[in-house]
Amino acid sequence: MYYVKLYLVFCFIGFMFESLGAIFLGTNFNSSVLYGPWTTVYGLGIFLMLFVFKLVKKFKLKKWFEIGLYFFLSALALTFLEYICGLFIFERMHVIYWNYQNMTFQYNDFNCLEATLFWGIASTIIMYLIYPHLKKLIAKIPNFVIIILGILYLIDVVYFFLN
Repeated sequence: MYYVKLYLVFCFIGFMFESLGAIFLGTNFNSSVLYGPWTTVYGLGIFLMLFVFKLVKKFKLKKWFEIGLYFFLSALALTFLEYICGLFIFERMHVIYWNYQNMTFQYNDFNCLEATLFWGIASTIIMYLIYPHLKKLIAKIPNFVIIILGILYLIDVVYFFLN
């Protein structure tokens, strides 16, 4: 049940992050293809981050080298996830949800160097500074709350695929 909680919490955090970013930039953009307050790519992203984190930890490297390797690998993994999700949304909805065509170092419509660096920095901060504290809070979320949110999320996903 913890991983379901983790997924839904990060979907919500991603939705809030993207929504605040849209407000800050003065745009009226909903970052989610779903109707509820969740952005799926962030829920998937936390699992990639955890996988890379556990992989890097196995090498038992010096701390700064470990952090550097984690930064590099997580940046690549999250950029790949962003590409796959962007491509999926484009194929499914014929819309480019995040468009990096105007970025200086873009290398396709769904990725750019600036975003890759951001994903590396953000994932490193999350895994080394925030997640150790956040996982205790996530574990305290009552299961009935997650069951209700999970059902709402699944209804949202089914509705997305039926339309």
